[in-house]
Amino acid sequence: MANELLRVEELSTSYGDLRALWGVSLEVRENEIVALLGGNGAGKSTSLRCIAGLHPVQSGTVLFEGRDLRAVKPHRRIREGLVLIPEERGIFPMMSVEENLKVGGFTIREKAGLETALAWVYGLFPVLRARRWQPAGSLSGGEQQMLSIGKGLVSQPKLLMLDELSLGLAPVLVLKLLDLLKEIHANGVTLVLVDQNVKKILSFCHRGYVFENGRIVLEGKAADLAADPRTRKAYLGR
Repeated sequence: MANELLRVEELSTSYGDLRALWGVSLEVRENEIVALLGGNGAGKSTSLRCIAGLHPVQSGTVLFEGRDLRAVKPHRRIREGLVLIPEERGIFPMMSVEENLKVGGFTIREKAGLETALAWVYGLFPVLRARRWQPAGSLSGGEQQMLSIGKGLVSQPKLLMLDELSLGLAPVLVLKLLDLLKEIHANGVTLVLVDQNVKKILSFCHRGYVFENGRIVLEGKAADLAADPRTRKAYLGR
């Protein structure tokens, strides 16, 4: 069995007086692809933000490779190999594609190492190489999502978390991105995905967790969750 990479235990947090997570516990093992599923506001994105250190944890623990991350700043978590691609993509529209990618590579101190990482990203996303000197804001929605993923990959993550991968994208682009994620996974990157396209994501992942009202209500193998009517019920909030 693969080694455990991420463990979240009894995670709780709020937005002001509104409780967002109630004792969420989950785990991700090396080289897995894990889905976080559920309707809008169910707690998926908040969980990712807590894991990445972008939202305060009120109680519970986040362990990465056995290390407690509660006192670790977000940029330090990136150095440890834990990277979040946020729903809002997190690119700098006035900067060029390559400048954005180099920002993502701030953890790499040696020039040769950065050049190697950039070459890997350009190999995955040839369109980014072709547009490397264009302002990021001039890219199409699909190209911006590729840049967002590439920016995260330049830091050479062990665990890459993607929030709302397919948001606003045409189905053909979503399929292309999933194919690219398979290649990224084949290169040893563990993936955690949040997306509203339940059927497509579960066909792609190994395991999943279903959120409802800030709690995990189901977990299991992706095929079992896809066949379970409770997954649809939680997703639709009925």
